[in-house]
Amino acid sequence: MKRFNRMCGILTGASLAIFLIGFVAIWSLRAPTMQARAAPLSAPKPVTGWYVCRNLGFGAVPGVPDPRQRLKLCHDSGWEVYAYCTQPGLPIPPVGRRCTRISGDTYRCGAGNQRVREYRTLQTPVDTATPTATPIISTATPTLTPTRPAFGATATRSRRSPTGGEGNAAQLQTLLYTEIGILLLSVVLGIWIVRQLIKRV
Repeated sequence: MKRFNRMCGILTGASLAIFLIGFVAIWSLRAPTMQARAAPLSAPKPVTGWYVCRNLGFGAVPGVPDPRQRLKLCHDSGWEVYAYCTQPGLPIPPVGRRCTRISGDTYRCGAGNQRVREYRTLQTPVDTATPTATPIISTATPTLTPTRPAFGATATRSRRSPTGGEGNAAQLQTLLYTEIGILLLSVVLGIWIVRQLIKRV
């Protein structure tokens, strides 16, 4: 009888250890994927350097009950957003007016003009090659004309992080230590269960 109780305790502890190890392994494999999905897709929006690049006229704005004056804001880094005026009693910011982002989605475009609020992002900066200098040969002294990168594409490219590295090694090390700790805890629990069964006999 004692031998049977001892075997039951060992099987119980081993089963619990296998279950916990499997749970930790599945959780650790899914964790990097969840973090990758939450990573930002583009650089943060700049605060200064915005300007009104187009007047979109008066019309409907998603999420706003009444029609508003709409504008397109641009930035030299490649950002383009749609925005609407939030203070109908004040003048509309003219095309070319410089704007500053004063909060997450609100912009101020000059003193006395309406503040505008972003409601759609059209374009974000794309990775471009470093501007190069193109020599122009003339009869006089040679000059260099720098070329500016063009921001025409609407799609963004995300840089892929290299596989392997210290991040994976640290993760595997943490997983190994966790599994060893769970295994030891399960062995101790199994021994305790066996002792309890022996005392009852």
